[in-house]
Amino acid sequence: MVPLSQFDALNDMLDPAARRLAALALTITTAVVGCSPAPHGYPSPSPSATDTGYQMPANIRYVDHWVQTPAADLMSADGTFIRPFAEADEVRIFNPDAKKGSYPGFSKADRTEKGSGGGGDDVSGYALRWVINFAVLPDGSASAEVCEISSITPGGPSPNPTILNFTLSYQRVGVAPPANQHGPARAPAVSVFGDWYATRYSTETPMTEEAVAPCRQSKPAVGNNPDNWPGWPPTSR
Repeated sequence: MVPLSQFDALNDMLDPAARRLAALALTITTAVVGCSPAPHGYPSPSPSATDTGYQMPANIRYVDHWVQTPAADLMSADGTFIRPFAEADEVRIFNPDAKKGSYPGFSKADRTEKGSGGGGDDVSGYALRWVINFAVLPDGSASAEVCEISSITPGGPSPNPTILNFTLSYQRVGVAPPANQHGPARAPAVSVFGDWYATRYSTETPMTEEAVAPCRQSKPAVGNNPDNWPGWPPTSR
């Protein structure tokens, strides 16, 4: 077991897309010369998604694990928006069809200035996320600070996971996302974004030590084998 305290070997100078490309390159290189099994014991779940509706792209086999914090209730409507947006954006990066093949409703809910993404390699590993700050602003919009420790590569978890601090800003207008979304599925069967949409989901570029300090200080005590949690209902509700 490699404790989370050893997640300090980071590439803080890369933007989110560049650090993932670097992780891919590192894993491919180490696979050629031979390496020991991936640490942490994170499983590579089967590509199961839902009984009906959206299916997770077959090449995406990593674990999405959220940790409940006092900052935001993951089972609230806001929690429902925050979770799938962060997860779907990760899928956008590795999915061959980029946004088009990501979670249902993601393209409509994403009004940020992101690149299209689109990978294609079979990737596994993990993404561990938690919310450290959340606020509803006077105009009714909301902002969440989301920490992420991730290691997603073709070879599974690497010895040097990356830690990032994302700011998610979104408009809470029209129909709200459904609450109490959890279950055995790896992805929602249908759109769970409601009419809400994001205007920003980004990290500081370049990522500085000061920017990730709140995430380092709040790293959750999670066991060695977290599963997909809280997951999604197996069919639409």
